[in-house]
Order: sequence, then structure tokens, then C-alpha cells
Amino acid sequence: MNRAKKKFRTWSELKNWRPTFTELVKWAKVICEEYTTSLAAQKMKDRGDDWMAHDIYFICDALLFCEFEQAVAFADTGRVLRVMKYWAFAYHGCGQHNYAQECAEVLLQWKYELDEELRKALERSWFVNRWGIPGQAIGADLYLEQLNFWVKVRNSQYQAELEAENKNYNQRVFIATGNGVTIEYIIEKGSACVEAFQEINERMFEYFGKKEISRRSKEIAFQEDMRVLIEDMERHGLH
Repeated sequence: MNRAKKKFRTWSELKNWRPTFTELVKWAKVICEEYTTSLAAQKMKDRGDDWMAHDIYFICDALLFCEFEQAVAFADTGRVLRVMKYWAFAYHGCGQHNYAQECAEVLLQWKYELDEELRKALERSWFVNRWGIPGQAIGADLYLEQLNFWVKVRNSQYQAELEAENKNYNQRVFIATGNGVTIEYIIEKGSACVEAFQEINERMFEYFGKKEISRRSKEIAFQEDMRVLIEDMERHGLH
């Protein structure tokens, strides 16, 4: 939007623009008021510009998602719940009633069913900061998935390496025994589809010269996506 307001024709012009702090605040205010609210979208619809109205709806959704991502990263439960209030209506409006119901259940339980001590306990169990660095928290369910990855995939790779060296697998990894928790059971019953896609993914990275794949949760980097979108719109004469 700032590119359109400044009448920049190329991505490089926007990339090389170096505004002062006063200019930055001014343009941020303009963009916020004209392109990030439902009222702004309604004004565009009234003008007959349905395309721009939907662009504004998309911007609103993207900003909410960014807010949610940062709230999780800093383990800010209050901001997460605030976003979920909007998402409950958004999911209902687009027909995703199961997700809308899940958001509503969390909000209602939090406000009406939990006492203060239980709320504090939940706040401390919703997020995990594996690295101990501010702004690097992730959802507890994602942390469980990461642990699942290490047990299902990496342990099976370690087993193959050790067997090749004629070493005892139990010297490398400890797995509790019992019904359904032996390493043999986990490897045998693991998701073949997930493992196949992961192997394809890793082979593609290796083909293009990247050996290690970072799996750390992080906020979405919009800059490259925006550059590609702008260049494509320019190529097709849109806006």
C-alpha cells in the first residue's frame, strides 16, 4: 500500500526507500486508517472497488495472524485470547464451525469455568521456551510434535547408524518399555506418509546444496512473499 501511495513502480524503489521517523509514523497512520479496518473495506465496496475491499480484508486477517504469532512467541496469553475472539467469528463466517466452536470453548472456559489459580497454571503450560531466549516461545502442542519427531524419526536413524557399527542401540537412546511404547513398536507404527514426505523434503534441500533444515518455530517472513506478489502484479498490470 505504501508503494502505491508513494507511486513507486518497482520493488527496488520501495526497498531502497529510507524514510525519517516522522515520515514513517505519518505513513503508518495513513495505511492503518485507510487499509486495515472493516470500515475502510466497506468504503471501498461502496465505491464499487470490490477488489480493494477484499485486499483490505486480507490485510486485516494477516495482521491478526502476525499478532497471534508474536503473542505466542512472547507467551502472552492475553493477546492470544484477544485474537481468538476475532477468530471465533471469522471461522463461523466462513463456515469453519468446528474451529469457531473450539475458539469459543476456550474463551468461555477461561472466563466462566476456571478460577484464578487454574488460569495461572494454564498460562504456564500453554507455551514452552526450549531455548530460553525472549521471544522464542512456542505452543506446548508444537513442542510435543517436536519431541515426537525426535522419537519417531531421529531415533530410527540413530538405530540404523549403530546397527551399521555393530553397537547396542540402547547405549545411545533410552525408551521406556511397556504396552505400545517400545522403540520397535513406534518405528513400525510411525506415519509412513509423514516420513516419506520428510525424506523427499530433505533430498530436495540436499539437491540445492542445503544440508540442514531449521525446524525452529518462527514468525512468517513476509518480505520475500511481498516482493514476489508485487512483481507479479506489476507484470500483469494489476493495480
